[in-house]
Amino acid sequence: MFKKYSKFIKEHALFQGDFDRYDNYLTEINDVKKTLKNIDSEIKMLISLFKEININEIRFDNSKYKDKENYEVKFNRDIILSIPPLEIFIDDIKNNNFELYNKICNLYFASNEPNFHFDVQIETNNFNKFHFPIDLPPIFKNLGLGKKIILSAIQNFEYLLFVKSEDSLELKLSVDSITKMNDVFSFMKDGVVLIMKDDFNLISNVLIDFYDSYENLTIDKDFLEKYKNDIIDHNFLSKLYKDYL
Repeated sequence: MFKKYSKFIKEHALFQGDFDRYDNYLTEINDVKKTLKNIDSEIKMLISLFKEININEIRFDNSKYKDKENYEVKFNRDIILSIPPLEIFIDDIKNNNFELYNKICNLYFASNEPNFHFDVQIETNNFNKFHFPIDLPPIFKNLGLGKKIILSAIQNFEYLLFVKSEDSLELKLSVDSITKMNDVFSFMKDGVVLIMKDDFNLISNVLIDFYDSYENLTIDKDFLEKYKNDIIDHNFLSKLYKDYL
């Protein structure tokens, strides 16, 4: 029953200790109390890895979807190698003890199917409008993970658009927190937020199109403070900021 699982662990374990640990889990799989303890230990370890991840270790891959909108979120090697064996272990529990499997779903995934993968939608034809199509699993909330994914997306795509009326409370809070950071600039109107990385030429070019689409912007005064002389010399931005110059 566990050959597929054992083969994966043997091929992908980071250390011999990883293989030994998971091998022991298989021998204890019929012991409900021990199996719950083992699952809890592995999930806590995965949570710790997500807490510590740097935004430079997050990337976006659309090879699965082959479009310009949907992306899988990929993480560092430790996380990549930690997730599949845990998924296979949970699947073995499902096949071996469905009642225990349901208990795990209730404890860690709000009664949903276990999910350790994250997708994002980034509409490149609409100012890189950003959205999580599926909410983060409860166990991965309040880790700052959503915020790190967004910051990495800003780094990779240069700017993102958020429509607050379409976003979850957690995403709204992350966006609000990011707009207060010093290394990005944000421009808002009626619940629409455009956040851009610190690049004067990029911002000036994007704002021309953004302003045509969204009148009466709430402008970023930190951007004015940092680039005041450039703004004064810029035909479009000098008009946009005329009340503040």
